Amino acid sequence: MATKSELNIKIKLGEVAYCTETYNTHTITLLQNQIQRYQTFLQKKVKIQEKLDLAKGLAATVTKKSRDLADEVKYKIHKNEYCPYCGEKLLGNSHADHIYPISKGGLSVPKNMVYVCGTCNIRKGSMTLISFIKKYNLDRDFIENNL
Repeated sequence: MATKSELNIKIKLGEVAYCTETYNTHTITLLQNQIQRYQTFLQKKVKIQEKLDLAKGLAATVTKKSRDLADEVKYKIHKNEYCPYCGEKLLGNSHADHIYPISKGGLSVPKNMVYVCGTCNIRKGSMTLISFIKKYNLDRDFIENNL
């Protein structure tokens, strides 16, 4: 006879109600396996997308269209509430910055772009992130954790 396990499921219909469903441990194992397969599938899709982004970034560099591609990419990147460089709240003056600058060989890919405050973007200019951190004596650990 199969062992029984209980899962508590929260349902919100105006107010939260609790109900207990009984599932066979075999069913739970099947569901966990499906979740694992789906996570693996998503990880593969992310890797494929990163390769496509890299190819587009390299092609844009060769054809001198990196800035054009950056305009497309900035709509795909996440916009944080705070500047990852200085920690100030990003109000209406956020800029999409290339972490590793195009002028130094950086690509217009989502992994190399981040929204920062206008002040940090102007101060950083075409410096690498390490040069920017050193010049303005910024907290490298803070910045790397935010990126």
